[in-house]
Amino acid sequence: MSGQLVVSLCKTFQKEIEAIVRAGEWQNVQFHFLPEICRYPHLSAHAAGELQQYQERPGVELITIGCYLGCLKGEQNPTRAGYCQLHSCLEMIHPSPWISQMIWENCYLITPGWLDHWQEQLANWGLDQKTARAMYQESTKKIVLLDTFTVAESRRQLESLGNYLALPVEVIPVGTEYLCLYLGKIIHEWMNRQNVADLLATRNEANRISADYAMAMDLLTNLAQIREEDKAIVVVLDLFTMLFSAGSVLYFPVQDGRVALRGDHTISSHRLSELESWIKNTPGVLEENHSGTGFRLRLEHHHTTVGVVEVDGLMMPQYRDRYANLAASIAGLCGLAINNARMYQQLQQAQLSALDAHEASETLRRVLSRLVSQRGLNAVLKEALTSLNEITGYAYAAIYIVTGSACTFREGMMSVGGEGLVPYVPPPSCSCFPAVELADAGDFLLDGDDAAGTVFPAIEADEVRIIPLAAHERRLGCIFYAAPQGENRLTARPNFLEAFGNEVSIAVDNALLFAEVEELATRDGLTGLLNRRYFYDLARMEFNRSRRYSSPLSGIMMDIDHFKQVNDTYGHPAGDLVLVQISETTRRAIRSADLVGRYGGEEFVLLLPETNRQEALALGERMRQVIEHSQFQMNDTKTITLTVSLGIAEIDASTASIDELLANCDEALYRAKQSGRNRTMVYDPQWKNG
Repeated sequence: MSGQLVVSLCKTFQKEIEAIVRAGEWQNVQFHFLPEICRYPHLSAHAAGELQQYQERPGVELITIGCYLGCLKGEQNPTRAGYCQLHSCLEMIHPSPWISQMIWENCYLITPGWLDHWQEQLANWGLDQKTARAMYQESTKKIVLLDTFTVAESRRQLESLGNYLALPVEVIPVGTEYLCLYLGKIIHEWMNRQNVADLLATRNEANRISADYAMAMDLLTNLAQIREEDKAIVVVLDLFTMLFSAGSVLYFPVQDGRVALRGDHTISSHRLSELESWIKNTPGVLEENHSGTGFRLRLEHHHTTVGVVEVDGLMMPQYRDRYANLAASIAGLCGLAINNARMYQQLQQAQLSALDAHEASETLRRVLSRLVSQRGLNAVLKEALTSLNEITGYAYAAIYIVTGSACTFREGMMSVGGEGLVPYVPPPSCSCFPAVELADAGDFLLDGDDAAGTVFPAIEADEVRIIPLAAHERRLGCIFYAAPQGENRLTARPNFLEAFGNEVSIAVDNALLFAEVEELATRDGLTGLLNRRYFYDLARMEFNRSRRYSSPLSGIMMDIDHFKQVNDTYGHPAGDLVLVQISETTRRAIRSADLVGRYGGEEFVLLLPETNRQEALALGERMRQVIEHSQFQMNDTKTITLTVSLGIAEIDASTASIDELLANCDEALYRAKQSGRNRTMVYDPQWKNG
């Protein structure tokens, strides 16, 4: 818990409280004992001052208990204090109805703490023995000691007081149990409030982190499409300013280890030298500044620094570590985007300088415009082949993309008379080849018979050309194309084809980057399943489709039983392996049209179109049994078994939304857990009635 509790009460009960604390109760609660204001009324202002000191401490909640609180409230600001007003302080050690009854019967009730100083008490009231006897005998039938067994001399002192006042005495043993229960109720209520506040703070913090990452991914998706370095830098600066609420965000471009000034801010020569020294000699991508209100971040691509971002003046410096972690996680993508924009501009300048004809320049512009407008990889490849046909008039063309260790056919077209371009697929024997063969493949020609055995074995081409596709010193694939038979040489200029290849390479690289960013935004990083947000988006569309066509739709909520014990016993890496294995088991069990996502922690959610509750139950039971009989490897020598619990629900006429369907699944899962776990339970609408 994040707060500190201070309980303030009368010093009369100090020995009782100390006895309870010695017994092991409330070690983390601080007790403060006020002067006995009923004995010393003139000390009320002093007591109020002591309480005020506690109220002014951050993170401290003060609860004051007693029958004299009216004397204190006028002496202090009660806004942060809690008060438990009692008719009599004795109500803390014995039930109040009994106390009231004894007082009504003219019994004078005392405690060991009061009795320990009875002579001093009577003297403070100005009573000698004669006047004390007269006053007490007039209104008191007997003196009753509520014995808490905390003062050994209490009973002897009681006899002395009775003799002094000439009144009968009685001892009623009460112990400290009732006092312990009374204070325990107050303390546990405070602890519950603190726990609720801590849980809300944790949830809000998780929501803030999730929102930060979601916003970062949205902005990074747009960043990947930018082709100008200055515009990419502006987006990066806006991104860091929005994410971290910083008073100052500066960006310094870096080329060949040297810092370049952008003109929108100045820097001293000493600071420039220090910054370049940090880039050259300091490992790591992030360094916190000395003021504690910001950090410096290196943007890299392939271990080469392309820029430095300096963030300072954080409005909430207490979140600096979280901000720094988020910044480090997106630094690579920012560096990649800026490097892509820089490379694009450099390549564009080199290409444009090599083009010496207006016609070639206009053609390249049109090609670039159309390539940039495409987002998906397939659309980029089709547009590249269409543009290449306009330039070369090829008979056949095919694009191969590197996937792992192989270069695999992805798109092909051929020219057929008046029909224009139609799809082309090479023979199965030419569907892929080892990617290592691209290492020595420049832009070269295959003349005459050398064309045989290539991707166009069915034609006799005078010439076959290969255009390599590469970005950032990484081979992406290649384009094969063949001129029509009878044409001696391709009419396109070599430098133009090189420029064309570079444009296609950048478009392909950006399409692959866009696909990676989109995958990060929609998939859970550990299991590869749909993340919660994207699952909800798809699930809402599927729910609306089911409603529109009146087709069945069922959901399954699945939770790993006792998963926390796995993490606690074998560590989180072993727990991660369990999540991955169960994810694979679930993925294999469902159809391609079904949706499965990681709902959170060890909980998974499935949505099954065209499936009623009986079919969903059969699937759930199959998955449960497969998991129950599976072995999960914890380390080199230890395997364990696990079980899961599942909740199933199907939409009906009363199901208003996908949220309600999933809530019904969750209710069924809860009942499966309550029924002993390792079982599948189907939601019953009758549960709503009781």
